[in-house]
Amino acid sequence: MGGFSIPAIACIIPPSNIMKNHTPILVTGASGFIAIYCIIQLLEQGYYVRGTLRIIQRESELRKTVRVDKG
Repeated sequence: MGGFSIPAIACIIPPSNIMKNHTPILVTGASGFIAIYCIIQLLEQGYYVRGTLRIIQRESELRKTVRVDKG
């Protein structure tokens, strides 16, 4: 069959004891597809996340994309 498969996205979530120290999690290439998925997962689980961007003008767009409502 001629087709393609979508690879599974893997995001390694750090152990929960990291948050006891309020240690930030660094995600490089934060505007990338997989990075955005990982950032959302981390934020939803209550982690403090920092990210790097190659193009700083993408910051506001990235913040809107990964915003997690806590309510």
